[in-house]
Amino acid sequence: MFTVLNMADLSSNSPDFRSRRRKLQLRRRHRQRLVFIGAVVFLILVMVAVVVSQLFIRIHCDGSTNNSTSGASTLYPALIPGWTDDIYDSSYKAATAVQSALVNDLGIPDHGTVERSDMTGFNWADVPAILPEVGFMSNPDEDVRLNSADYQLKVAQALARGIEVYFAGVN
Repeated sequence: MFTVLNMADLSSNSPDFRSRRRKLQLRRRHRQRLVFIGAVVFLILVMVAVVVSQLFIRIHCDGSTNNSTSGASTLYPALIPGWTDDIYDSSYKAATAVQSALVNDLGIPDHGTVERSDMTGFNWADVPAILPEVGFMSNPDEDVRLNSADYQLKVAQALARGIEVYFAGVN
C-alpha cells in the first residue's frame, strides 16, 4: 500500500484540510473491504486505484453544477482499435456489474455506464478498467452521506459485491 501526500496541501492552515482528511478516511474504508476480497489497493489522495491482476478500478466522487444531482455512474473505456479492443468487452461487463451493485445496494439514482475515450488510464490499460463515480460531492445531502463512516462502508461493500459478481461471470 502506498499513500501519496502533498504535505503543502495538507497543512493545518489549508482551508481544505478537513475535506481531504475525510476523503482519505473514505479511501481507507474502501481498502479495508477490498483487501478482504484479495485486491491490492494503492491509496492516493486524488483517487483510489484498485489493482487486481485482472481488473483496474479508480474510485471517484462526481460533481455537478446542479447541486441536486445525486447517484452513481461507472465509466469504462470506449472501443478504440489497437488501444482498448482487447479490454473493451471485459471492461463493459465489469462496469455493468459494479454499477448495478452500487445502485441496488445503496438505493441511489442510476446514471448508467458511460463509455469514455478521453482517459489516459483507460487507453493504456492492459487489463479491464473501470471508474465508478460513487456519488456527487456537489450535492450537500450526498456529500454528508459520503463523509459518513456507515455510508462509506456500504459503498465499499457495494463495490466489492460488484467486483465479486464480475469475477464470478469471468470464471
